[in-house]
Amino acid sequence: MALIRPFENLSLPPSTLVFHYALECFEGMKCYKGIDGGIRLFRPDLNIARFNRSCDRLALPTVDADEFQQCLEDLVRLDADWIPEGRGYSMYLRPTMIATQETLGVSPTSHAKMFVITSPVGAYYAGGFKPIRLLADTNYVRAWSVYPPLPSSSTSHPHLKTIC
Repeated sequence: MALIRPFENLSLPPSTLVFHYALECFEGMKCYKGIDGGIRLFRPDLNIARFNRSCDRLALPTVDADEFQQCLEDLVRLDADWIPEGRGYSMYLRPTMIATQETLGVSPTSHAKMFVITSPVGAYYAGGFKPIRLLADTNYVRAWSVYPPLPSSSTSHPHLKTIC
């Protein structure tokens, strides 16, 4: 059952699967206020589909897409006053699912918790877009068209790993 509650800390036992096997995934999405004052979610159907693919690949439960979108719309309406107005400003939405089963054994989880954090955000490039030069290294690739995309999780983001 979906509930909208104020932001609060999670209380989880130290043996919770998410802490030991990184069984979690997340998605990032945005909503905007148009010049007409209307609120717009950007491609929620595609974000929800990708979230479900990530959950499935990580042996986490998937969610009903229509119910998930309705919950997001309800949450965004509730937080509408927090959505900044103006070009480049938006409300960031971070749906997350974590395995909450208490065990040290390796297996698909029997319990999970899903939550969505909202946060107003400013322009990504506040001073304007300034291109930089980059080196593309084929030894550390996260997204590659030949392989299925990795789920968005703490294990798929190279900046969270130590590379020797």
